[in-house]
Amino acid sequence: MSKLNTIDLKAPNFPQRITLELTNICNLNCSFCPRRLMEKHQGYMSVALAKQLIDEMAENLPIAMVPFFRG
Repeated sequence: MSKLNTIDLKAPNFPQRITLELTNICNLNCSFCPRRLMEKHQGYMSVALAKQLIDEMAENLPIAMVPFFRG
């Protein structure tokens, strides 16, 4: 198959590493953790948004996906 017949779905500037945090809630209270200073709303990502983001990542492989950050 020639290059003209293939479709490149990868976005030109798509990140190679993505942190996908489904929740920023944490049940610990570590004294050294900067999340104690966090003033943002705490909650859960909607299932629809998570699926949309995963679909976008799947179209732009290879990437490294980290499934947590401060939650």
